[in-house]
Amino acid sequence: MLNNAYANSGATMAATQNEDHRMKNTPASSIALFLLGCAMLAVTGAARASDYSELATLFADWRAFERPPLLNGAPDYTAERFAARYETFEELRARHAAIDISDWPIEQRVDWHIVRAEMNGYEFNHKVLKPWVRDPAFYQSIWPNRSDVPNHEGPTHHAVIELWTYNFPLSVWEEA
Repeated sequence: MLNNAYANSGATMAATQNEDHRMKNTPASSIALFLLGCAMLAVTGAARASDYSELATLFADWRAFERPPLLNGAPDYTAERFAARYETFEELRARHAAIDISDWPIEQRVDWHIVRAEMNGYEFNHKVLKPWVRDPAFYQSIWPNRSDVPNHEGPTHHAVIELWTYNFPLSVWEEA
């Protein structure tokens, strides 16, 4: 019984203190609370919103990264080069993941997913397929005929010579 009385007196004291510190419900306090909520939404929205130009910049950076540097005139697909560039790849993926597309129209969201698919393809080639390691035809550099698909079927490297695009005999400028 003593414990019960002590508990009840504590509850009564807490209720009294809460009543003393409660904000009075006045029009001014309601307006202040509303404005505070609006400000918090604006700050949160500004921090989350991503501009489509961020994706366009990332895409340009991605395409520049994805094309490997040359080693003795050929694309450098060595294990050392992949290892050295993997940190940059992870940075690009992090930038991509940080872009908030929740308010974007569908066609812009599709572009975001296309960039993600290209990055996933790069990682899949790097970790699983590795055509530069297992497929000697990967290094075929001269394609005499036009492909019936926009890109060549199967994996190709980045320095393919499309022989069919040249008119023969070559001009002096083309020979150089």
